[in-house]
Amino acid sequence: MSSITPQIALIGLKGAGKTRLLYRICRISMPDQFQSTMEMTEVDGTFPDGRTVRYLDTPALTSLLSDFEPEKEVRNLLFVGRPDRILFVADARNLHRSIALFHQLTLLETPMVMAVVGLELDPEHTLDEAAMQQDLGCPVVCMAAEGTTDEARLLEALSGEPVVPPLQISVPKIERIRGEELGSTGLTQAGLLRLCLPDAKPDGLTPEAALKVREAARDLARNNPFLRNDLYLTDLTFTLAFRQLGRWKIPRPQGRRPNWGERVGFWMQRPITGVPVVLGLLAVMYLFVGIFGAQTLVEWMQDYLFTPVLEPFFLWFTHLFPSDFMHKAILDPDFGLVPTGLFLVLGIVFPVLLTYYIFIGFLETSGYFPRLSVLLDRLMRPLGLNGKGVMPLVMGFSCVTMALMTTRMLDSRKEKIIASFLLVLGLPCAPLLSTMFIILGQLPFAATLLLFGILLSQIFLGGWLANKLVSGHQSELIMEIPPITLPDPRWVLKSAWMRTMQFMKEAVPLFLLASFLLFLLNEAGAIAWLEDISAPVVTRFWGLPAESVQVFMKTFIRRENGVAELARLKAGFTGNQLLITLLIMTFLMPCVNATFMLFKERGTRVALSIIGVVLIYTTLVGGAVNFGLRLLGVQW
Repeated sequence: MSSITPQIALIGLKGAGKTRLLYRICRISMPDQFQSTMEMTEVDGTFPDGRTVRYLDTPALTSLLSDFEPEKEVRNLLFVGRPDRILFVADARNLHRSIALFHQLTLLETPMVMAVVGLELDPEHTLDEAAMQQDLGCPVVCMAAEGTTDEARLLEALSGEPVVPPLQISVPKIERIRGEELGSTGLTQAGLLRLCLPDAKPDGLTPEAALKVREAARDLARNNPFLRNDLYLTDLTFTLAFRQLGRWKIPRPQGRRPNWGERVGFWMQRPITGVPVVLGLLAVMYLFVGIFGAQTLVEWMQDYLFTPVLEPFFLWFTHLFPSDFMHKAILDPDFGLVPTGLFLVLGIVFPVLLTYYIFIGFLETSGYFPRLSVLLDRLMRPLGLNGKGVMPLVMGFSCVTMALMTTRMLDSRKEKIIASFLLVLGLPCAPLLSTMFIILGQLPFAATLLLFGILLSQIFLGGWLANKLVSGHQSELIMEIPPITLPDPRWVLKSAWMRTMQFMKEAVPLFLLASFLLFLLNEAGAIAWLEDISAPVVTRFWGLPAESVQVFMKTFIRRENGVAELARLKAGFTGNQLLITLLIMTFLMPCVNATFMLFKERGTRVALSIIGVVLIYTTLVGGAVNFGLRLLGVQW
């Protein structure tokens, strides 16, 4: 580690506010690009004396010995990277859990500073900062609202003399191993505990010392089986944290009435009250995203931006090119860059996606999703998942690519395969889901119920079958449940805007590329050829018009591009055909990015198996829905 630029790692629980605190003490604005909370980022800052410092904003950490993939990255940083200091961000709303994690980190024997955030959200309680500092043995700064002197106090503590908190917990067997057998290695208790993990490598040890560590780790695991699941260390730290909280004038949970957040959080986890909450949120999403975003905003942009401003501009712009080919490539109503590329992504996808991210942002920052996992734990069991499996599925409604990455949080290989299969099988991502509302808004409400009823039933049917066919074990639900809080609207809006703009930067070139490729294929006669060879399946078995081929071709490049193309061509489709096309587009194939991620996470054999099953299943479902609607005499 460089002595010129010290590195400070920010560590804290999920939702503790590490990132906001970082940009607050650095006195810089949040970046314009959305940053995933599962990736480590670096931010440079300065101390009051002018020295440069590098802050490492890490993913949330729940335990020093966690097996969750992003937390392994944090663990490797702490054990191997060895930052110069740790800035531990404690959440005042979940102080018991925060202090327990702090005591786990003391096993690293690394200088630490604690910042307590979120005090303004709990006005009923105050903290004795001096008592905390005395008990913990390191600088403690209770952060008040922005604009106070607390930022300066925290920077002063970070730039001052390093303070290593004293150890207040000890694993006796580990301490004996270090003292009697490996004293010369310089390993901390945390370092030896890490060697008990399955993926640990005894780097830096002699072969004899490494053998002793392995034997001791096996002996420790046999005598303390809970250690494998992190429960042994958790029990030690939680007990100590509970004793200390009383000395800091924090009332015990049994000694006070639950606040509104605890009561609401409790109701959200109980079936009798939690299920109506889920249904109510779905109704709000339909009204806000499906009606306001997909209809009101889209019509507003068409009436006040595209028709009076952009269309005349591009008509003038194309006259600068004497070539008829360029004029047609830009303004062709079926395959031109502007009508089928730029206008679709800006006029349809952008407003709907922005409203969707606003809605999801409020749910994410309020702490609702972990409670949804608890509520649906029993429901997920027949699918081969536990309640934790809800998180990747919920994220799949945002971005299937990122959701495939979050399957790492699941505990067993079986659960990861099943979750990946369900994500690819039938979960519409945010851009696809949002643009679907545009088409569904013009169909009877029964069509919307049928579409999502089929999607939901396929998730349960596919999960149930996968649970029977995929070998492996199913783990129990153990996860962190943060307090329910009122989201900051400014933060939610800014986050939604950054997510949307990041998507637009990626999607606009792909939309234009897809439109231009289809234009070239059409000019070469390839579209007509594809329509002819696919007619037995597309037009006869699925009952769709030949134009749906170009919709599916755009879907392979970007799923929402296909839906936007369908919205443009919907006049040539019946209501039944629109419904079947939306179903097939959802089932057919993930986008290019999601396909790459599937191969990366699950490997070639599993990924090809999943895609093959999904393609066959899609063909059968499309035909079944077509013949079923005809048999029942349904015409939309």
